[in-house]
Amino acid sequence: MKSLVFMADGSPVIALVSGADRLDARRLADTLGVTSVERATGEEARAATGYAIGGIPPFGHERELTVVMDERLFNHETVWAAGGLLDAVFAIEPEQLRIAARARIAAVAEFSEGPPGNGITADRPAG
Repeated sequence: MKSLVFMADGSPVIALVSGADRLDARRLADTLGVTSVERATGEEARAATGYAIGGIPPFGHERELTVVMDERLFNHETVWAAGGLLDAVFAIEPEQLRIAARARIAAVAEFSEGPPGNGITADRPAG
């Protein structure tokens, strides 16, 4: 699973999507009711979350942020998320992730053919 930082009308938000999926910026904008959604720079992501890109966890940020969780994550029994460092991950059930991140659920991933993660546990870290 990826924790992606975007700037929505200038304010940082976190989008949680499967590692196998891509985020649809237009869907995220529609979900948030904003006109502009752009990927945050590394500096913007660190300022908003306290973490560097590649290790941003889905919760536990420097400040409270809006978190949107793609509904397709619920197709997995367990998802793997960054734990604050490039080499730190943890497993969590999607519902527990939603609760811990105080996330809003929405369809924000691009549609792709086949099941999310195409059934190969793409959310699990390599190694």
